[in-house]
Amino acid sequence: ATFTINSQAVGGFNQSIALAVTTNQTTIQTSLAANSILPGANTTLTVNTTSNTVAGDVTITITGTSGQIVKTQTAVLTINRANQVPTIMSIANQKVQAGKIQTVNVTASDPDGNAGLKLSVASTLRFVTIQDNGSGSATIQIAPKVTDTQGGTVVVIVTDTAGLTAQTSFDVIVDPATTINNVAFVKPNLTITGVGVGSGGARVTINGQDISSKITQQSDTSITLKGNKKKLSLVKGANQVVVINSNTATASFTFNF
Repeated sequence: ATFTINSQAVGGFNQSIALAVTTNQTTIQTSLAANSILPGANTTLTVNTTSNTVAGDVTITITGTSGQIVKTQTAVLTINRANQVPTIMSIANQKVQAGKIQTVNVTASDPDGNAGLKLSVASTLRFVTIQDNGSGSATIQIAPKVTDTQGGTVVVIVTDTAGLTAQTSFDVIVDPATTINNVAFVKPNLTITGVGVGSGGARVTINGQDISSKITQQSDTSITLKGNKKKLSLVKGANQVVVINSNTATASFTFNF
């Protein structure tokens, strides 16, 4: 900041005036273009802050001395705090089943105040969207369709009113949806065919009865169970078959026996 210091001759006064400057904050640096001036002349005062300068009002006192004559003037300089970079909370990696919806809360803050913060995402995943709630709060929705099998990285960005940004990122892992395409019983084997049943650890219920202990073979596309109709809880007519894979994805199928 710069100030112009003017002097005025009164009553024919024409002696040189020595100038001095003091402030109430030691971190302020001041510089006079001229340390003395004649009545009617002026000079420039330059005021600079440092990294240690505290925001607020600074009182600057300018003293003019000529012999026994001493005059002072004060000026007030208001120093605003420099804009600071916002911050954003880290987000854990997310695992979601295809066909399901998962939400993630986002929180950001700014030392200068949260008003005006904007949150956005950058990702190639079309099923990831964000709802900016304002003031550093947002909700991310992860909603892969049944046909979405590829995950990826999501970058979340917070931007303050001055354009400063911060970001965090997380990975989305998509577990494929589980579907049952067919169920067939050829004594003593019941075969369930489908997609995404997993290579192991599946649970199978028929008509509400857990018959997982009867599984003899499992791949990602089929499960084979062994037993008679009683042990497999089969009844004449419609039978409700439910498969829960190791990631708790569930599929059901009506099998007529």
